[in-house]
Amino acid sequence: MTFFKFSPKIKFVRKSNEGKKNEQKNQKWTAVTLAWDLGFIVAIPLLVFALLGRIADKKFGTGPWFFLAGIIIALISSSILAYLKTKDIINS
Repeated sequence: MTFFKFSPKIKFVRKSNEGKKNEQKNQKWTAVTLAWDLGFIVAIPLLVFALLGRIADKKFGTGPWFFLAGIIIALISSSILAYLKTKDIINS
């Protein structure tokens, strides 16, 4: 009879340890996902707007002005998107 009294406690301890491990894994994957998303949020607008600015500079013959404007627009849009993404993850 003693065995039956300890059995549920052992199972409860195992479940709580498994729950903690799963929660830690989820937190790690959330961090990896955030880093991956932020990398794309920064890289893609920078690449697109800088490339469009460079093409516009070649077409209109204006030094680096459109290229610099593209970089500034990319930085602003990346900052806004990164803020929204981190705010979304913090709220969830």
